[in-house]
Amino acid sequence: MAKSFYDVLGVSKDASESEIKSAYRKLARQYHPDLHPGDEEAANKFKEVSEAYETLSDPQKKAEYDNPSPFGGGGFGGFGGDGFGGFGGGGSIFDSIFDMFGGGGGRSSSRTAQAVGEDITLNLELTFEEAAFGVQKEISVTRREPCSHCNGTGAKDGTKLKTCPNCNGTGRAKYAQETPFGRIVSERPCSHCKGTGKIIEEKCPDCDGKGMIKRTVKLKVNIPAGVETGQVMTVRGEGERVASGRAGNLQLIIEVAPHKIFKRTGA
Repeated sequence: MAKSFYDVLGVSKDASESEIKSAYRKLARQYHPDLHPGDEEAANKFKEVSEAYETLSDPQKKAEYDNPSPFGGGGFGGFGGDGFGGFGGGGSIFDSIFDMFGGGGGRSSSRTAQAVGEDITLNLELTFEEAAFGVQKEISVTRREPCSHCNGTGAKDGTKLKTCPNCNGTGRAKYAQETPFGRIVSERPCSHCKGTGKIIEEKCPDCDGKGMIKRTVKLKVNIPAGVETGQVMTVRGEGERVASGRAGNLQLIIEVAPHKIFKRTGA
């Protein structure tokens, strides 16, 4: 079973706001991506810790998390994005069972319907005055975006595509799987065309058929007054892009530079 947000931060359910903040700061420094370049496990742990803190540091989100609605709305938030995320992605035995009794509809289709871009994490250093009074900062973000020359298709001129012969353009194919319940045939995204229903005949020369290119963009972000070192500010929709689906988020790790005269105490 997946950990609750309290377990992730290593605090009890009746922990005070300061205890939650202290636990988060310690773990955020321990697993920060800058200290573990290329370490996917540390990056995932940092993301998990940030997500837990974002919920437990907000009184309203914390109340909803502690008293989940039985009719949805994040009632199983500690287990992943769709309430059953702890069971992993497509291809599990649970997908096969749902497909067998539900004709391949509902659950599997809804989970694979929309791709989501990766989150981007950046450090943002502020002066003491900027943190105290708030400021608008312009930051540069390098991220992957759909290639404008092929519209994210990866095909030259966006048209050098043919119908996938494996799924006949539907983007979904049937696969047999041996399980403890016997042989089950389930329908999943086609592995030949990765669910697109199309095969590239001639690659786009600008993105080499990947459909995505790296681009540096400048963003203006409003930093509220009172932020402090270790705090994570999430800018939704400004992370990695995907050709078809929802963009990831941009996570800014606040670092406040010390002042020559003044020192902050509490709020």
